[in-house]
Amino acid sequence: MDNSIVSRTNHISNFSFFQFIMWMLVHLMLLSRILSVDVPIDDKEEEFQNYHLSCNTKGTGTHPRKEPCNLPWASVDCSRRYMAEDEKTKNRTYVFLLGYPFTGTSAIHFVLANNDLVSTLSHPGILGGEKEGWRLPIELKGKTYPNGFVSVNDHHWRTELEIPWPELMEVYHSHWNLSRNILLECSPPEIMHPQELLDRFSPLGKVRFILLLRSPCNIGDTAKKENPSYWSARALKYQNRIATLYERRLFVLRFEDACTIPIQVHAALDEWVPGLSFKSFDLEPHLVSLRKKALSLKAYCDQIALPQWPSVLSVELNETASSVEEMQTSIKEFGYSASITKT
Repeated sequence: MDNSIVSRTNHISNFSFFQFIMWMLVHLMLLSRILSVDVPIDDKEEEFQNYHLSCNTKGTGTHPRKEPCNLPWASVDCSRRYMAEDEKTKNRTYVFLLGYPFTGTSAIHFVLANNDLVSTLSHPGILGGEKEGWRLPIELKGKTYPNGFVSVNDHHWRTELEIPWPELMEVYHSHWNLSRNILLECSPPEIMHPQELLDRFSPLGKVRFILLLRSPCNIGDTAKKENPSYWSARALKYQNRIATLYERRLFVLRFEDACTIPIQVHAALDEWVPGLSFKSFDLEPHLVSLRKKALSLKAYCDQIALPQWPSVLSVELNETASSVEEMQTSIKEFGYSASITKT
């Protein structure tokens, strides 16, 4: 073959390949420009604004109901909230009590802990922060933290916090009595990580969540200096999401119902997870943390909570518009009576 023909052919082939690459690059650039125009990028933080949460003096969700499980967000009975489980793990149930500070987690944990089928991470008679798994001694990267994971840094309420789940799971299982069917845990920051709890523990047994609610209007008896109203209002942003995502694994418990209709709550819990009940409603704690009163839940409700509700008539909030919308939705969905207005 003529060498000149071969040379021309190779030249044309190389040129065509070069054209094809350039054509691809040009079109990718055009596509990128189109996407950048047509698809808005929401990378700006919302502006925080001041709002005012006003509490109604009546109708704050403290009225008794015959069916405490039939909440406004889901007209289903507790008995229908079971998931099909693996035969090997059907006898073990992990119960995580999810609640923000000042919603009553210590009191409810104490009542649930004092049942024969329930194991806790610490002494069941404790009323206070020592009950929390995040406060147990833990070893991380060769260093021991005697005060637990919460002492590693001061930012354990950040949503983006990297949590050492393998180490925490090892600590939990070394403290639980694994011969018991119900393993109970309550570390308040876990309310921000239900999916991680489900993913980690579901291969080992059934996973259930108790979502504890309390109206921002009904926490005036708690230490004012720690701004309990802020925590309760903040909790409203997460409660509705959890109730929607984990409905079939979830028991929603309003603290107001624990005080006003404990017998119904007791029956509903025992039906939901047999052995989990309110039979220790009038039991006094053995060990009490600072700022806690050595009272049974019944005495606390009768002597302190019920006479004062609602004791907080207004809460000042500094939130984004979307956060306030979530709060207002939760207030309505969970049967509370309050309104949020911009100031």
